[in-house]
Amino acid sequence: KGIHEAIKTGQAKGIAAVTNHLMKSAREGNVTAQIFYLKNRSPKNWNDRYHIEEKRRYVRKDVEITAKMTPQEAAQSYAETLKSGQGVSVIPMKRQGR
Repeated sequence: KGIHEAIKTGQAKGIAAVTNHLMKSAREGNVTAQIFYLKNRSPKNWNDRYHIEEKRRYVRKDVEITAKMTPQEAAQSYAETLKSGQGVSVIPMKRQGR
């Protein structure tokens, strides 16, 4: 037990020293220290990435465009499919565990 307690005490002292230095740097205007502190102490409010859960996916079935069509005909076929709303369906997505 003696050696394990000594290691834990040493780790705690090291963490305390680094924390004190970080706080001092943040108070002195070190922006990097301020950002680091905020991201770790309040991650909900200071996070670079936000996860947005997609619950539904809109899928459009393929428009039939053949090689024999002119570019104008292909564009017209595509536009008509979009205007009519045909071929567009909503597929509920399976919930993915995170």
